Amino acid sequence: MSTISASTEPTSDRTEIEEIDSNCSFSDSGEEQSGGDEERPRKQSSYVIRSSRRYSSKSRLPETVRLRINDRERQRMHDLNAALDSLREVMPFSNGASAKKLSKMATLLLARNYIAMLNKSVEELRRMIQDLTARKEVS
Repeated sequence: MSTISASTEPTSDRTEIEEIDSNCSFSDSGEEQSGGDEERPRKQSSYVIRSSRRYSSKSRLPETVRLRINDRERQRMHDLNAALDSLREVMPFSNGASAKKLSKMATLLLARNYIAMLNKSVEELRRMIQDLTARKEVS
């Protein structure tokens, strides 16, 4: 199993994971629910270059700045893919001889549903322990 190391770069230089689109949520069954016909305002992307200097559509960012931005984005995608690969390694039903590599969305939904199932199992085991403890005290 691979491990993911934390970057030593300051967080201001690294892009952060975007929030899930506000127009989409998931029910307890894992099914996608749309936000309806109403239009919700979209949040401004966190990947916008924040600078006091504005660049017109005709001008371009300096090449070195663009290259650094591209490198950070490429590294972010490598880190995300490595994290998803390590999640796939520990998820049941996601690997095996006949299993194809799951998509990112399928991996996250499978992990979410598996965690929910484990939580239900823990609650059921706690109830069983309480029942057995209560029976033992009565006897």
